[in-house]
This record gives sequence, structure tokens and C-alpha cells, in this order.
Amino acid sequence: MGDPEAVTADGQIDPATGGLVGTVIDDFVKASRLPHHTAERLLRIGYVKIDKSGLLAGHAYVASDELDRVEGDTLWLKEGLHPDH
Repeated sequence: MGDPEAVTADGQIDPATGGLVGTVIDDFVKASRLPHHTAERLLRIGYVKIDKSGLLAGHAYVASDELDRVEGDTLWLKEGLHPDH
């Protein structure tokens, strides 16, 4: 996980790659269709991708700080939070 206290990914440029962080964020924005700031935050602090089926099929992304616990195949979210916000 990245630094949960960081505000942005600015300053995270790897001299060996010359900007890999920005490329990863841009690729994730395109693939997830999330706003840039949301995708950047999820990549910085970690996330779980949830595949939804049925009428609301698609994907949801839950940030690591929204998870309460994991028990087997079940993710428990903190009270008042849900992946569709």
C-alpha cells in the first residue's frame, strides 16, 4: 500500500522509468472509467475490484480504507459506506 496520508501521487516519479506512476494512473483511469482523482487515490492506498452481475452488472471499486474486514470470500465494508458512491 502507498501512503494513505499523501494527497496526490506527485513526486512519485521513478528515475529509472521516468514517470511510470503517471502512466499507471492514466491506464487505470481508462480501464476503470473512474475520475482521475479517484483512480489515483485507489492506486495510492489500495483497492478491491468487485465484479457485479445481474441488473447492475459491471465493476465496483472499494478503497482499502473502506473495508472493515475480510472473512473467507466475504468483504465487510465499514458502516455507511458502499461501492456505488
